[in-house]
Order: sequence, then C-alpha cells, then structure tokens
Amino acid sequence: MAYKALPAHFREDFSTTWEARIARRVSDFYGLVKKVDLNGYKKRYNQSEILDMQRKTGRAQKTRISERQTFFRWLLAHEVDLAEVLDEWDAKNLGDIALPDSDIMTQQVDAYNREVDRTIKEAVEGLATVGAEGTSTQALTQVVDSDYADGATDAGLSLKQVIRANRFFKDNDLKRAARCFAFDPEAEDNLLLTAEEVKSSDYVIAGAITAGSMEGMTWMGFQWVSHTGLTQVAGGGGQGGDIVRNLAWAKDHIRFADGERRAYADVLPERSHALQIRTTARMGAYRNEEKAVVAINSLVTA
Repeated sequence: MAYKALPAHFREDFSTTWEARIARRVSDFYGLVKKVDLNGYKKRYNQSEILDMQRKTGRAQKTRISERQTFFRWLLAHEVDLAEVLDEWDAKNLGDIALPDSDIMTQQVDAYNREVDRTIKEAVEGLATVGAEGTSTQALTQVVDSDYADGATDAGLSLKQVIRANRFFKDNDLKRAARCFAFDPEAEDNLLLTAEEVKSSDYVIAGAITAGSMEGMTWMGFQWVSHTGLTQVAGGGGQGGDIVRNLAWAKDHIRFADGERRAYADVLPERSHALQIRTTARMGAYRNEEKAVVAINSLVTA
C-alpha cells in the first residue's frame, strides 16, 4: 500500500559550509608599487633637484657654486579595522552547519586587500602632501582627457590616448621605467573594439581577443591591470560626459607602507562571552612625483 502522505515528511537539506559572495579577493596593485617602511604615524621624504654640469669658459676661472633646490613629500598612515561577533550559542544553534569563524577571518583578509588597493589608488590620483611641515598639497598635473581624440566629443579609451600617456613618460625620462596601466572594464571594451593593435598577436605576444582580456599583458610599454574600483566622475569629461579615471604610473614612484596587519579572536565577557573576530591594519602610500603618473579619462555609459 502506497504512503500517499509521505511527501509531507520529506526533509530539506542544507549545506554545512559557507560561501563568500563575489568580490575582489586579492590586491590588484600591491605588486605594482615600491614598498617602504613606516615606523611613525607619518614620514617625511626629502627630495633634491637635479643639477647639470656647467662647461668651463677659461683657465683657473672662479669656481661657480650651484644651489640645489629641495622638496618634501609626506606619507600619512591611517588605521582600519573590521570586527564581527558570534554569539556563545551560535555553534550549537547552527546544528550541522559549520560556525563561520574561519570563513570570517579569510574574508577579513580579502577586505584588507581591497583597502590596500584603495590606499594605493588614492596615492596615485589624489592630492599629495608636500612642504616642510606637510601643510600643503599638490594635485596631479598630467591628464589625458576624454575628448583628446578630436577636442569636441567625449569618447571611450582609445589608442590615441594610450600613445599620449606613453609620451608623458618618455618626455619625463621614464622611458625605461617599469610602468603599469590600470583600466576600467568598459574602457578595455572600447579599446578592444577600436584598436586592431591590441587584438592582433602581430603586435602583442598573445592577442587580447584570444586571452579574453588585456589583463596581465605588456603592451605600449605598460603592464595592464583591470580594476573595478577606479574613480568615476559624473560630468567630469572635457565635454561634460561621465568619465572613469584610468591610471598609469611608474611603479617605483608610488610608495606603499604596509604598517602591519593584526587578527584577533577573543571571547568577550561583557558581551555574554560572544566570540569577536577582528582584523585591524595600518598602512599608507604616497606619490613620489607628478611626472610619474598620468590620468587617462574615458567616457562611461554603464
């Protein structure tokens, strides 16, 4: 005899593990900058102007003393943290489902990596702290705007813009410097649609169409890295269009200080013995010189 009511007793099954939702987990920029030490809450770097030799105009002439101009740059540290709490009975109440304590610690490391990228991006494009007392700021000076192609229309990233960005580095005696180009996915789409030199393996070791992306390629003197966290500015284009700020820089001229990351798992008596999992970190970055950075604005429509 069939049990007609049996389906009412069917049980639901549950996964016993946890999965993180999609997010950037590793740092895109950590390997594209120079690492420096940081032992205080801020650090001043001393710079001096470059001098050239002078030709003598006579025998035993009076010595000409050259004066060297000096400059200052500052690295300012900031602190961040992320804390989450699990109740003392969560492990029992979850039954067969694992307590997500180890998953939380892993995801807090991922959050740290995203903060590293934000810190580096701010150093590349933001106001640099300068002056003997660190009370002045210096903005970027080299920008290729979104209407660069014709001076009348904001457009997506183009080969012409990349060539102009590359020219900045050559003009500034950085032609042999290791350089990178951080680009927005939509900017990459436009470049792939308009520049045959990117798509064809005649111009690059592996054509981007074959690889599916320019990510990791070396082309036009840049190491290319796709990044979804670049700054977007509504109405920021040369003709008022919405733009994303792609960034190119010489790796040695963006300095990052990893001031230390700490992780704790503590039982809190004042919170009914809940388990607190907390990660904290200290870091900072600075731009060594404006000549080593170019912002390339491109139109975004998404």
